[in-house]
Amino acid sequence: MSGVVEMTLDELRSEIDRIDADLVRLLNERAKTALLVGEEKKKECLPIFDEDRERLVMERVDGLNCGPLSDDVLEGIYRRLMDACSEIQNSAG
Repeated sequence: MSGVVEMTLDELRSEIDRIDADLVRLLNERAKTALLVGEEKKKECLPIFDEDRERLVMERVDGLNCGPLSDDVLEGIYRRLMDACSEIQNSAG
């Protein structure tokens, strides 16, 4: 026996539900922090969009990626996430 524990379909779906709950919590935590970043940018009269920072985030995400999602897929997810956070920053204050 290889030591791999096989999970039933229901167990796998429950694991996805648990991960989804973590993702929602973490995405909202990230958005709250981005909102604070936006407030600091406004205090310092800086633009909300920072192309250099976005590029650095994408490079870091690519470096963290071990698959099975491709870099392109993760970049698409992060692009949308950063767009949503920018919208929050723009609408605040």
